Amino acid sequence: MNKKNSLRIIGLLTAVIFLFGCSPNMQLLLKVNEEDNALKKEIITAHKRFDLLLKDIKHAKLKLGISKKEVFSRYGQPVLESVSDDQEMLVRLLYRYPTKFFGSTKVYLYFDANEKLVKWELIERIPGAQNAR
Repeated sequence: MNKKNSLRIIGLLTAVIFLFGCSPNMQLLLKVNEEDNALKKEIITAHKRFDLLLKDIKHAKLKLGISKKEVFSRYGQPVLESVSDDQEMLVRLLYRYPTKFFGSTKVYLYFDANEKLVKWELIERIPGAQNAR
């Protein structure tokens, strides 16, 4: 075996070891990339659904009396679900853009014990502009 062939074999072995040694890391990077893409799609969907909720409020299409199930179907899951602080003890759902934590427009939807929408509240991003129904 001459020196040139020896260098080729060493280079080939190095490449094979490098490729197989990095394979788990490469798979991990590909999986992280797939999860990142899925998360981006979820965020885009949540943005579109919140835009739809705002549009429905603006055009008076959000009707009192609809079920919480219908709300989930049309607008997706809320950012937060809690019980209202007042004596009515209504279930309160918070909708907003998923990546805007402070100063964002928010919508609170309130449901009675029968899971029917009884009121909603729109809090605009502009300070001082608040609407409720």
